[in-house]
Amino acid sequence: MSIRKLLVLATGLCVYAGSVLAQQSLGDFYRGKTIDFIVGSESGSTYDSFARLLARHMKIAGSPTFVVRNMPGAGHIKATNFLYSSAPKDGSAIGIISQLVPTATVLKNKPGLDADFTKFRWIGSTDSARQVCVVRAASKVMSGEDLYVEKLVVGGTGAGSGVTAIPTFLRDVFGMKFEIVMGYKNSGDVMLAMDRGEVDGVCQTYQGVERSRPGQMASGKLRLLFNLEMEPIPDTNAPTVRKFARTNVQRLLADFFSSNNDLGRPVIAPPGIPEDRLTALRNAFDAAVSSFNYLDEAKKQNLDTNVRRGVDQETDFRKILSMPSEIIGLARKYM
Repeated sequence: MSIRKLLVLATGLCVYAGSVLAQQSLGDFYRGKTIDFIVGSESGSTYDSFARLLARHMKIAGSPTFVVRNMPGAGHIKATNFLYSSAPKDGSAIGIISQLVPTATVLKNKPGLDADFTKFRWIGSTDSARQVCVVRAASKVMSGEDLYVEKLVVGGTGAGSGVTAIPTFLRDVFGMKFEIVMGYKNSGDVMLAMDRGEVDGVCQTYQGVERSRPGQMASGKLRLLFNLEMEPIPDTNAPTVRKFARTNVQRLLADFFSSNNDLGRPVIAPPGIPEDRLTALRNAFDAAVSSFNYLDEAKKQNLDTNVRRGVDQETDFRKILSMPSEIIGLARKYM
């Protein structure tokens, strides 16, 4: 055997041995341990359902047990602060929190939130909510362009909700003619109001519309005007709202507004976690969300599986941080 082949063989053996040792090290650390899975909302919420589903399917060397611990409070702020300041930073604690929290640390618009998301480590996202505006078939508004001519009456559910925030943002920033009727308890009540003809439209998640009125967008009973993310939703033939941006400021504000959705429903690890354990958690997450059993359970629970990888989330968050201060200031005003 040539010296070159011997060197290649030796290198391969070293890499393999290093991998085995790394797995043994992980196994030694995690063997007999539990990993606390902190959930920023109450038991029975969608976040809780995703955490319990992941806890059953994430597998790591040493076979630690994932234990879901609910820590609701202040719109996921209590859980976020705990993960940032108090949770162990050795890979024995992770959490799932609202997608609104990371951008709130940039906008500085959540009192009591004491965390720096540049220091959190992202494991992945269980799903990415896509925000849309839809109208009933009888509406005079047939497309996004019509909103500059025709008034669209939509339902609102409170100043802080997406159902209200989306049309408010589009009215104030894009100049679209939304009229918001407040007083509905939730998006489901707004959908019922559309059925009765009280309002002509709603802005909420695509998944929410599909769950409450399955097949009605495809049949034309409900018309999808646009979605708010940077890319259109596949197979819908509807544009992204960026199509209607007339200035660069409008485009950048639309990107910032939709950044919550792009980040998804974040599963995160506290700052300072060792890199090998972060990699193990990310690999366990990626393997779990692509497994047949996970996907089958998610389907039975009507949970979306439009997942994101942790490394992609970190990149997206850095893009948010790099936005001009003028845009962040305007976003703070409109969000």
